[in-house]
Amino acid sequence: MNNAIYAGSFNPLTNGHLGIIKKATEIFDKLYIVVAVNPNKTSDFLWPEQRAMAIRWTMFENRIYNTETICHEGLIADLAQQLNVHYLVRGLRPLGDFENEYNMAMINHDIYPSHNLETIFLLADPQTSHMSSTLVRELLKFNTDVSKYVSVSTFEILKQNGYLKHVKDN
Repeated sequence: MNNAIYAGSFNPLTNGHLGIIKKATEIFDKLYIVVAVNPNKTSDFLWPEQRAMAIRWTMFENRIYNTETICHEGLIADLAQQLNVHYLVRGLRPLGDFENEYNMAMINHDIYPSHNLETIFLLADPQTSHMSSTLVRELLKFNTDVSKYVSVSTFEILKQNGYLKHVKDN
């Protein structure tokens, strides 16, 4: 069985992430969507379990059933070895992502050279390649509607957590 891990902070999950997930679930039998928890960062936005819930609801909303969403604190390479997964999925946007992603892929090879952990790069869709979680958070600070950048489920979780109470109508 070919399984893969798609890890990120997903704070929040964007339609760009969703596009990568849709592509990956067509390639792999099962996709572990991993909310990576960095203990050195304190979340000033959604907590990891809230992000995981948004992802689970979004998968259900989009009828994507070959995923499992988990939170993980630690190295993704360690998790891949624990789950016996040999593929990591990474999304690439047009500008700036490749060098950082390439370096991470090489480090993962160095950590477990015998595990044969390969990184699969998937290109972001042109209509979402300009968007990031950071930009969504920034737009919310300025009371801007982000509904076209996130799934309905993510939008609902943002609303439930008080991030949309002052959003201007367009």
